[in-house]
Formats: sequence, structure tokens, C-alpha cells
Amino acid sequence: MRYQPLLSPFPLTPREAKQFLQLAQAHRSPQAIARRARIILTAHSHPTWSSKQIAKSLDVNDRLVRKWRWRWQETHSLKDLPRPGAPRRFSSAARAQVTALACSLPRSHEVPLAHWSRADLARHVVTIPTLPTISAFGLSVRMRKPRFKLVKPSRPLVQLCTSIRSINHRATHVMAHCT
Repeated sequence: MRYQPLLSPFPLTPREAKQFLQLAQAHRSPQAIARRARIILTAHSHPTWSSKQIAKSLDVNDRLVRKWRWRWQETHSLKDLPRPGAPRRFSSAARAQVTALACSLPRSHEVPLAHWSRADLARHVVTIPTLPTISAFGLSVRMRKPRFKLVKPSRPLVQLCTSIRSINHRATHVMAHCT
């Protein structure tokens, strides 16, 4: 049997306990956060229980219980730690702008083509000052996520592009009124 260090019982303020109870019982809480809140509440209400006992009562893995008991004691947070790796180079707004551009016809941007190729789209993106510089390969990697086919758009893609255009139009309209 592996050695399990005992985690010291930790007191929750009445306010924290009430917040955790609300998180655990709310229907719209993200399930991961609700599960973490239930773990902390159970550990608080049963300070003599081991992680295995808490895990069994909540029907979760005891490693998860140990992790979140430890994380709560260290950080007093139920949020995930930041993911490793470099930060995103392209914001969500830039992605949406490139997606809307890919969904539009090149002629609407005064480019004499019938459809965008990745290289043509990358060349055009470079001319837009609000967007970051990107190569055709980089563009194809980023456009692969939603499974775009830029050369021959299919019917569902046209519908998706239409909805993206309307969302982009509404967002630009709202942003214009905010500034």
C-alpha cells in the first residue's frame, strides 16, 4: 500500500461554504467546477475522512479528490492552472475575421478570383492591418480546425459562412457603438 500523506483539515468561512454549496447545486455551473466544489465541501464537513472515503461518497476517483484538496489548500481556487505552452498568437477576434474572410467571395474584396486558395487568402490577410501576418501553411493549420475547404465550398459551409457573416456584422456594429 502506498503512503498517503494526511491532508490537514481546512476551515471554510460560512461565506465560502455557501458559495460552494450554490456552485455544487446550480444547474448552470460547469460540471468540473461543481464537482470540485462538492469535493471541498465534503472534505470540510468530514475532516476525518480520507481522500478514498470522500471519493467513494462522491463516486469520483481518489486521485481527483487528492488533487483538488491539495489545490484548494495551496491556491484557494477551483480554477484550472494555466495550460503550458506559448500563448495564442491569434486572438478569437482575428480568427473570426479570417473565418469571415474565408467564407466571403474574393470578388467582394476586389480580388479577381472565383474562390479563395489558402495561399491567396494568406496573401490577402497580410494586406489587412488589423490581422497578424500569417503564411499559407499557418493559415491552413488554423483553418483545419473547423474543417474548412476553401476551394469548393459545400452547402453546409455556405450556411455556416452566412451565419458567421451575420454574427461578424452584429459584432462590428456593437463594437462601433461601444467606442
